[in-house]
Amino acid sequence: MILETDDYGWMQNIQKSTMTDRCIIRRPATGEVNGWGDIVKSRKTGTETICGLKMVDRETKSTDGEIFDVIESDAELRLPLDVEIHPEDEVEITERYGKTISPTIVFSVVRFPRVGPTAQVVLLRRKTA
Repeated sequence: MILETDDYGWMQNIQKSTMTDRCIIRRPATGEVNGWGDIVKSRKTGTETICGLKMVDRETKSTDGEIFDVIESDAELRLPLDVEIHPEDEVEITERYGKTISPTIVFSVVRFPRVGPTAQVVLLRRKTA
C-alpha cells in the first residue's frame, strides 16, 4: 500500500487530536553574564504547544526476577512535526488531559527526537529542584 500526501495530513491531524496535554519548550538564553563575567544559565520562555506526555514506568524485572531501575528517561513526549526541540531545551508541562496543573512539571530533553510520518517523540528526564 502506497500512502498519498493527503493520507499523511489526515494521519497527522489524528495524531494531534490525541495530544491532550500542553507544554512550553524553553530554550537556553545566550550571551547573558553576571557581575563576575560568568555566563548565566537561564531559559527563554517559549511558546506553548500541544503535546502528549507519557510517564515511563522505571521499574523493570530481569528474566531472573531481580528488579532494577531503567534511568535513561522518565517520560516520552509526543509533539507535532512543526515544533522544534533540541537536547539542550527544557519542557514545562502546563496542562495534563486538558486541565491546568500547578505546580508545573519541568523536564530536560535526553536526546534528539525520533521523527515519524505523523509526529515526533522525545525522551525526557524530570528535573528536580
